[in-house]
Amino acid sequence: IAPVTVARNKAPTETDIGFGPSDPTTTDRSATVSVWPVLGGLIRAMRWWWLGSVVMAGFVGYVIGLVPGLVIRRFLDAASSMARGDDPSTLIWLGALIFMFGVGRGIHMAITATIEPTTQTMGSGMLIAACFSGVMHSRRYPALPGSPGEAVSRFRDDTLVIGRFATWLGDPFGQLALGVGAFVILWSRDPQVAVASVAPIILAMVVSQAASGPVQRARQAAQSGVASVTDLLGDVFAGAAVIAMSRTSEHVIARVQQHGDTRRRAALREVLLNQSVQALSRNVATLASGVALIVSVPAIIDGRLTSGDVGLTLSYVTWLAVLAGFYGDFVLQFRQARVALARLGELVPDTHISQQIAGHRLGIWEPAKGANRQEWLPVETGDNLVSDLAVCGLTFSFPARDLPNDERKPAIAAGIFGATFRVRAGSFTVVIGRAGSGKTTLLRTLMGLLPASSGSIEWNGVEVPDPGSWFVPPRAGYVSQVPRLFTDTVRANILSGTDPALLDLDARLASALHLATLDRDIGAGLLSLTSPVGPRGLRISGGQAQRVGVARMLVTRPSLLVVDDLSSALDEATEAELWSRLISSGPVTIVASSNRPNVIEMADQVIEVVDGRCRVIRGSRSQQNS
Repeated sequence: IAPVTVARNKAPTETDIGFGPSDPTTTDRSATVSVWPVLGGLIRAMRWWWLGSVVMAGFVGYVIGLVPGLVIRRFLDAASSMARGDDPSTLIWLGALIFMFGVGRGIHMAITATIEPTTQTMGSGMLIAACFSGVMHSRRYPALPGSPGEAVSRFRDDTLVIGRFATWLGDPFGQLALGVGAFVILWSRDPQVAVASVAPIILAMVVSQAASGPVQRARQAAQSGVASVTDLLGDVFAGAAVIAMSRTSEHVIARVQQHGDTRRRAALREVLLNQSVQALSRNVATLASGVALIVSVPAIIDGRLTSGDVGLTLSYVTWLAVLAGFYGDFVLQFRQARVALARLGELVPDTHISQQIAGHRLGIWEPAKGANRQEWLPVETGDNLVSDLAVCGLTFSFPARDLPNDERKPAIAAGIFGATFRVRAGSFTVVIGRAGSGKTTLLRTLMGLLPASSGSIEWNGVEVPDPGSWFVPPRAGYVSQVPRLFTDTVRANILSGTDPALLDLDARLASALHLATLDRDIGAGLLSLTSPVGPRGLRISGGQAQRVGVARMLVTRPSLLVVDDLSSALDEATEAELWSRLISSGPVTIVASSNRPNVIEMADQVIEVVDGRCRVIRGSRSQQNS
């Protein structure tokens, strides 16, 4: 009588949670975000897999539940007839039919267990690719709402929630067909028994719906707890040496335990609520079966219900109880999908996700289009050479929430405001100013790494519509104060993104090493091209990491060099030697920030930044007037 349920992927438990802390606006956004555009893109991209999953698991998996009850009814009635001396052949054929149904059900479950997880994985993979593309091309500030590790957890877990929910979209139709069909059949046998059978199930569904709000809030709290532990452990592992030297391990362990206790309480509350709702849904079948049997007693005595009708009723009651449980799971999945999409929307706009999925096809048996193709940085051409760079009224201000509490003063805004200057081809421009004045902000806004709110940038007399996509090699190269190095060798870091098929690759590498003064370290045996830089470049010195970043920029031979404060990691003599080599190497246009007098003396133009305001204090008269 009990149905053979399909092994569906249930709502994730506390062991499945890997989400980071929700932004304060996440809850509000999840209440209004629409998952349907993204789901529509997923469905179109994997239409045949999705259709097969929905039909097999979401429709057939439910509707097939009507068959066992009807067969059982005929079987029990035939058994009663045989007991009265009727022909047993009907009973034999019904037994064979039950066996064949079991075999067919097993085949159906095997197909479902293959096609549904595959579809979920495809959907999750498409979302990961779309979000990764969005982050890589994003010019928003900040690029990530949290730590990189927390963003990875969103890629891993939030995309899986949405991919799973996409395969559940056919469930309501199958559930409706099963529920209506079972109720109509029960009503045709005895209306009173039909109502008594479904009443407890409807009550359980109402309770589950009412509990969905607290369940969602408990899940968000559990997500924040997991993320706080994950972020703290990442910081602890990254700073293990500092913790050991400062002898603060006991304090750190206590802090980890405190975060762990908070996470444990939140996870326990979520599990308790989930298990309570699921216990009600799973045990309602027993309650409904008991009520149905009690109500059907008078009809059995009167002969209006046969033993087959009783078996039919119990079979359908069990299926309807399972239906109530799956309905609760579906509602929970929908709410989790909205929260997941809201969190992904903090990484990448929803519209970008939909657009990326619409143009993407991810085959499961063949490699994705372009998977084996590497896009290398272009080589320099005449059109990419700068002859004149004009900046007019460039403005960017940091949102108040990104500033420390003591800096959130209405009278003073952080950023750059109305920056106007001109850079000539072959000139050396130095940006000076005290710490925090806006030097780095100016360079990052110029390169499009921060979104300018107003102003314009002209390259050779033509306005640049999107600095972020324009100021890339070979037009421009940028080195930050702390270059981001990959966990690889020195050579791999310098040549990252450069086509290995270039005929002059070795010459480019040798030139970059010389200009960045790395040849001295290599010659002295302090460094080699095969030396691993380690995580975040920690296995080489800060000055070497800085010069590896410079060499990585120079190997692409950009027309414009933008360098942010080499003095933060280099001694005065090494920095002076590096600039001397760059300037004497040939016509090169440089914009750099530095406060060292010897670098300022080399400059053709000096721009001073004071509280975000820029002014040219040394340069040609035409430059000062501009």
